[in-house]
Amino acid sequence: EEACQELQEKLKDAKWEVQHTSSKQLQRSPPVPFITSTLQQEANSKLGLSVSDTMRVAQVLYEAGYITYMRTDSPILSDDGCQAADSEVTLLFGEDFLSATDPQMKLKESKRTRNKKKTNVENRVEESHEAIRPAIHDGGFVEPSKLELHARQSFSTASKQLYNLIYLRTCASRMKEQVLNQTSVTVLASTTDESIQATFTVSGSVVIFQGYTRALSSPYIYTESADISSKADTIDGTVETEKEDPSLNLESK
Repeated sequence: EEACQELQEKLKDAKWEVQHTSSKQLQRSPPVPFITSTLQQEANSKLGLSVSDTMRVAQVLYEAGYITYMRTDSPILSDDGCQAADSEVTLLFGEDFLSATDPQMKLKESKRTRNKKKTNVENRVEESHEAIRPAIHDGGFVEPSKLELHARQSFSTASKQLYNLIYLRTCASRMKEQVLNQTSVTVLASTTDESIQATFTVSGSVVIFQGYTRALSSPYIYTESADISSKADTIDGTVETEKEDPSLNLESK
């Protein structure tokens, strides 16, 4: 910290020059549907529920007929589950937000690879389960805000919040990627006699297309957590410029 403060003081009257700028487009993939472990992680992170409380609340929703079985290691949705989720996405956000390709294809391919190492009995047990998702009623999912009205019964706050997480996660898993434009700028700071020089890099991103985050930032509060695969992939070539504005001067405060 002392070294940083010392450098800041020495660069107080420095000249600042942009050395390099680059811009690239990135995409972030949507999360996969919940399995038992990820549901427990999200419920703890978002709702403060312990593992045992999460499973107890999930049991209530399952027995009431509003979610699928909550003990599963499979992130795969059934065909009916995919169709219902697609209908919800289209209804809530429009067809533009629905994934153009089936997000389940990669999951199914990965599953087939893993299953080659399992016994027939293990495979049959796994295939009998699917990801944790809302149960289907009248061809679709029940919206979180209408849960009690549809069930004609009251649910605890924890039950409604957990159903909300499952509902939004399932919808998000069927949506398009988020697209961002990321810009990085490298700046060189030099003292008047150029005896001291320091290079600084700053990056920032602008959302071009919300994609699946539209669901996770909907009126039903949901924020991405650690289990969501948010690795950004470059989908466009990097555009770079050298010393775009070498005369840039920034005043130190």
